Amino acid sequence: MKKAYYYFFYKLYKIMLWTSSPFENFFSKFRASLALMALELWIVFTIQNCYEIFNEITPKSSSNVFIYIMGLIIIISNYISLDYYDNVWKKYKQEFDELSRKKNTFGGMIVWGIIIFITVIFFASTFHLHKINFGTY
Repeated sequence: MKKAYYYFFYKLYKIMLWTSSPFENFFSKFRASLALMALELWIVFTIQNCYEIFNEITPKSSSNVFIYIMGLIIIISNYISLDYYDNVWKKYKQEFDELSRKKNTFGGMIVWGIIIFITVIFFASTFHLHKINFGTY
């Protein structure tokens, strides 16, 4: 699981390197970790949205403590795994750089599939939750 997490981050990091190609390594690691945190928060929001949809809870009546705690946990765990233990990330980066082109392409397709899945589910659950809540007023 840890290796999959680092591979996911590695692919985001490579995307950030590619998008900042004229400026070399312009905050690529920071932007990749920001994108990873956003995806992780979208998963948390999706879980909360689905919980509110299935239990017919309006967002205003539910507590946001769960979101704050999960957000704090995500930020701290990303900082520890990617910034505090930077040598671990560099070791995985070197290992992933040595993967064959075929494995890297296949891994990239899986990562993009997961990103698209998380994005679609997040926006669909948010849309459905607002559709239900605004329909009752």
